[in-house]
Amino acid sequence: MAEWCQIKKHHHTAVGLYAAAFAADPKLADDLSSGFRYNAACFAALAVAGQGEDAAKLDDKERARLRKQALDRLEAGLALCTRQLDSDRPADRAAVQQVLRHWQKDSDLAGIRDVTTLAKLSAEERAAFEKFWADVAALLKKAEGKTK
Repeated sequence: MAEWCQIKKHHHTAVGLYAAAFAADPKLADDLSSGFRYNAACFAALAVAGQGEDAAKLDDKERARLRKQALDRLEAGLALCTRQLDSDRPADRAAVQQVLRHWQKDSDLAGIRDVTTLAKLSAEERAAFEKFWADVAALLKKAEGKTK
């Protein structure tokens, strides 16, 4: 259903579908290869940015909730990447590098990553996102350092 929501640009609805799926089977969120947790974060970020057929009617409270949900999902994904990097297997290091580089460039996350967008948030929210993106950069640097 979430894929259908992507096609129809119902990003806010997709966020709810992912939340229901994760509640029914929490292991779905922890499967890095599936990308479900990341996709849920992207849909939340897109809805927050006002993209999608069902995003126009979101109020400030719902946008803040979605930003928090996106951050929580991305932080959980970063924790999984950290554990994967700790394996010291070259394939895992390469996979972590690929994932983190993608996060840094993915246009779906622009609404919770770009400086101009973050500047519009409260100081507390802005600091949380800035810390997250700094943590992403630090883990990527660590992953790249292990391959040299």
